[in-house]
Amino acid sequence: MRDRRTALQDVLVELIDEGKDIICVSVDSASRFKKVQDRYPERVIECGICEQAGMGVCAGLALAGFTPVISGYATFLTMRAFEQIRTDICRWSLNVKICGTDTGFSAQYAGFTHQALEDIAILSVLDGIVIGEPCDYEDAILLGRYLLGNFQGPVYLRFGARGGEDEFLEKHQEVALGQFEPLTQQEFQKADVTIIALGQLVGPGMEVAAELEKRGYRTFVFNARFVKPLDREMVARIAQESRLVVTL
Repeated sequence: MRDRRTALQDVLVELIDEGKDIICVSVDSASRFKKVQDRYPERVIECGICEQAGMGVCAGLALAGFTPVISGYATFLTMRAFEQIRTDICRWSLNVKICGTDTGFSAQYAGFTHQALEDIAILSVLDGIVIGEPCDYEDAILLGRYLLGNFQGPVYLRFGARGGEDEFLEKHQEVALGQFEPLTQQEFQKADVTIIALGQLVGPGMEVAAELEKRGYRTFVFNARFVKPLDREMVARIAQESRLVVTL
C-alpha cells in the first residue's frame, strides 16, 4: 500500500536506521507505528487513550534530547491535548512531531467524533509550530524526512485515513520550508485561475483545473505542502500574476 500513512512508517524506519534518536509515542494508536514496532520495539512507548499525557511524555523526551513522534486521530490529538501542545511544547519550542491521521472527512466510517475539521484552525494560532500536509506517498516521504529528520522545533503533520490514494508526481521537488510545489507542467506565469490545494484536496484541485482548461481558462495548480509558515514573497507573486486564486 502506497498511501501517506504507510509513508510515515517507512520514513520513521529510515530515520531510525540512519541513527536518529526518534521515539514513537502511541496513544492507543500503535498501528501507525507497526513497522517501527516490528523492527525497533524499544522505540515505541504506549500511553493508552491519553492524548494529554502522551503530549507530556513527548515534552519530557524532547527535553532529554530525543525526537518524539506522536501519532493518532488528528481530532483527538489537537482538541483533547491542545493545552499541552500550547504550554508544554510550543511555549518552549520543543522538538516534538505531532502526526495527525484521519484528517478532514477521511474517517467518515467512524462518524463525526473522529473527523478532524478544526485541527488546522486550532493549531494555527500557536507561535512557532510548523503545519504541513503531503499530497501523496512520495511527497509524504520528502516532507517526513525534512520535518521529522532535519527540522528542529514543533511540527504538526497531517495524514488521511487508511486506503489507497492517488499519486501526482513520480518525483516531487525537494522541500523548502513554507513553499508551495508546482504541479502544472508549464512554468508558472499569469493564470486565469490558480489553485492552491493542500494534502488530500490536491486530487479535486487537479480535476477542477482539467475541467477549467477544457473551458478555455488558463489554470495552474500548486501542492501547498504548508499552512504555516508561508513564503510571503511566493504568495504575493501568485496573487499578482493570477486573475483568481482559489485555496482548497
